Amino acid sequence: MEALLIAAPFVSAFLYALASMFLKRAANSGIGPAAMCFCFNAFVSAVYAPVLLLTYDSGTAEMLWIVGTCTVLFLLGQICTYLCVYVGDVSIMNPVMGAKVLVVALIAYLVVGIPMPSAWVWAAFICAAAIFTMGFSGLKDAGRTFATVVMALLTCLFYGTVDVVMQLYAPKMGVLFFISALSVSLLPASLPLLPWALKDFKRGAGAGVKWLYAGIPMIVIQDILFCLSLSLSKGGAVAVNILYSTRGLWSIFLVWALGAHFANREALDAGRGAFLRRTAGAFMLLISVVMVLVCE
Repeated sequence: MEALLIAAPFVSAFLYALASMFLKRAANSGIGPAAMCFCFNAFVSAVYAPVLLLTYDSGTAEMLWIVGTCTVLFLLGQICTYLCVYVGDVSIMNPVMGAKVLVVALIAYLVVGIPMPSAWVWAAFICAAAIFTMGFSGLKDAGRTFATVVMALLTCLFYGTVDVVMQLYAPKMGVLFFISALSVSLLPASLPLLPWALKDFKRGAGAGVKWLYAGIPMIVIQDILFCLSLSLSKGGAVAVNILYSTRGLWSIFLVWALGAHFANREALDAGRGAFLRRTAGAFMLLISVVMVLVCE
């Protein structure tokens, strides 16, 4: 069982990287972040609605405000993620999102009171250096690179907070109930995005919608694997995020190897040297994440 929980976030990382390629292709065809967000939430709500009915416990009603808070934070993280996909480079976005494990560690330190080893400080410096290295690799379009990094870091903040709250309260409320309640509540929470989503669907009619419908199920599947691993693994939120952070390396590999098949020009536009610097930055981020795990 523990072996499966360790494998789950690693598989999730690959699926996330692959799904990002599909969604970037959809974005290039006219599908905007509102459509991506709304489509995901509609899909995941439909998947989890039966689970919510089966796991509902009236005794947890007084704790539903926790689910509501996580819903808002998760929706903000989604918006930042899909904005990142729409305007940025996958080969920068996903590696930078690996910094979420440091955010989780910091939140755990500030909120829960988990001691912060000195190695975590060094890990933070390495993380910052990694982000600078990847940002430096995109100076041909500095504005887009900066926007990608900022959106990715905001995503880390929102999702990292949800991770810690889930680790604290999901076992008390019931793991499946917590995950399903959060997932189902995302659809009504995203209804204000519907007018923009409909415009996005019209712009991306045809090829864009096909790529979107191919990528969204992958995101949902990897999200299910990640949430189950996060809630059930004895390693905790930090350990699971470490394995999940390999999605940055997967993204760079997929862009380099399969970019042409997805009409993705990141590798060509950035150049060989810049892409090697992005790879180096992704490895540095992974090192910082491992440091947090070893010294947890």
